[in-house]
Amino acid sequence: MDKIRNEIDLIDKQIMDLLNKRFQLTNIIGLYKNENNLPILNQEREEEILRKADIYPNSNAIQDIYRFIFKESRFYQTQYGLIGKKIPYSLSPLIYQEFGLNTYQIIETDDFNKTMSQGHFKGVNVTIPYKSEAYKYCQELDESAIKTKVVNTIVNNKGYNTDYLALKAIFNKYHLDFTNSKVVIIGNGATSRSVKEAINVDPIFLVRTKRSDNEYLISDYEKFSDCDYLFNTTPYGTYPDLKNNPLFPLDKFKNLKLVFDVVYNPLNSPLILEAKRHNLNTMNGLELLITQAYYSYQLFFHEDVNLNEVIQKMTKNLYNLVLIGPSYSGKSTLARKLRTIFNKKLVDIDENLKAENHDLETILKTQPESIFREYEKQEVLKYANSFNNIIATGGGVVLSEEAMAALKRNSIIIFLNPSLDTLIKRIDNTRPLIKNANDLISLYQKRLPLYQKYHDLEIQDESQIVERINEYFNNQWS
Repeated sequence: MDKIRNEIDLIDKQIMDLLNKRFQLTNIIGLYKNENNLPILNQEREEEILRKADIYPNSNAIQDIYRFIFKESRFYQTQYGLIGKKIPYSLSPLIYQEFGLNTYQIIETDDFNKTMSQGHFKGVNVTIPYKSEAYKYCQELDESAIKTKVVNTIVNNKGYNTDYLALKAIFNKYHLDFTNSKVVIIGNGATSRSVKEAINVDPIFLVRTKRSDNEYLISDYEKFSDCDYLFNTTPYGTYPDLKNNPLFPLDKFKNLKLVFDVVYNPLNSPLILEAKRHNLNTMNGLELLITQAYYSYQLFFHEDVNLNEVIQKMTKNLYNLVLIGPSYSGKSTLARKLRTIFNKKLVDIDENLKAENHDLETILKTQPESIFREYEKQEVLKYANSFNNIIATGGGVVLSEEAMAALKRNSIIIFLNPSLDTLIKRIDNTRPLIKNANDLISLYQKRLPLYQKYHDLEIQDESQIVERINEYFNNQWS
């Protein structure tokens, strides 16, 4: 036993020496990547190394060890990044890439101070739940941080609150004046303090646990249904903990001028969807995220970028375009056209199901239509929570409330609604539920209320679809 243990000790010494040397080399590579603005993560390289472990009996354990080594190597190579606890949903790296910074990394940690002490950071952003902790950590504070007692950006140990700066800029951009307005803020964390200082009026806070006299329980929301502005500063409904229902309904909120939710993933949070259902003005957290990153980037590099251009590009790139409508309305054909114009990934639900022998014609040979609808729903759910797709759906997708609720989160739903005469002329006996004009008209009439319920944009003339989509993008958030 002692002989074996001595041999293990010798091997451990060799492994530690080699690991130390490996980290030294990866740090040199990290310096090169940062100097040349090359991405820190090299997915192909990591996968290539992991495959080399396949020849060993304990390959799974070896690969797990290497995954940890890769993670640690990336951490020590990172000079710019976002520190948070669990933030797989963050879009920050994509935004900084648009600004021209390719080395920005996500840094997940359970110990903020330890991470700051061990890292080699030139500039970092800070998110949930460490914004207050970051405020205490910084040796020097900008006026924005002092005013809000919140830090979400650290450069050379100096703390800034670029959320606050971004909110002030957005309110100024859209000419929002909160003077003499009744404002309700959901939440009492760091972000709520940033909103409070930015609006420069005394708001009412709706919270889960009361801590002061101007705070009320969320369940008391009806008492404040006469408010003018409603802000959600909680992470409620953020990916991956998605929710279908808002914290409370808005049917009694008759005076609302704007509903603002800091959540940006999904793009349409439960509160935003509830507000849209009542035709209220809304703003999600995407422009706030991009604008605060803009101020952070200026602090990092003292360089300017075209903020509005990035906001417009990111908005168009992120939103899915989902085509719904009756059979023969041209969803698949138009999806292929729009994929090129808007530079999006094409997803054709019917084609995907056909490739798996789950298309309606095949299913109906041996099983009821309900089986197909389940396959259809599951196929939609694969893509609903991702971004930048053009999704052509089947005519009956609107029959699934679950599928449509999922699509609404990150998508603009476009109802293709050509005339019945046009649809009838296109009948070609390729749709198992439509044998003649009467079948088509019957299905159309049954589903029309659902198309009208779910759509954001209705298109009757195909030639106008690109213009109408661009018009929607340009005016939806102005």
